[in-house]
Amino acid sequence: MLVQATILSAVKPRTVDAATTPGNSGAPSAVPAQPAQPRPEAQATQVQAVVREAESLEQTLQGAQEAAEAAGANLQFTIDKDSGKTIVKVVDSQTSEVIRQIPSEELLALARSMSKTEGLLISQKA
Repeated sequence: MLVQATILSAVKPRTVDAATTPGNSGAPSAVPAQPAQPRPEAQATQVQAVVREAESLEQTLQGAQEAAEAAGANLQFTIDKDSGKTIVKVVDSQTSEVIRQIPSEELLALARSMSKTEGLLISQKA
């Protein structure tokens, strides 16, 4: 699997802290301790879990798209540039009219205005 091979090739070997080296007096080292690197086996397992989850999501989305097409509609997935939220639109395949949008435009506008208000409150305190 390409993704797995790429991630595993980027794993660095573990470094040993001088304070825990056998024969060391246990005195603190001048070199700061580095966080332990996850084991390659654990990383491989995590990568495999993410890949399985992505494949499952793709199958679910494909099923939803097929169901929408059977009803004469299309599903469009976009990301709102202001909020970063995923937007799903159900669009009539013949007229290209938006039948439903989740979340609605009103809710997105409310979230934008709340975020602007929050920014004003924070800048006024400073």
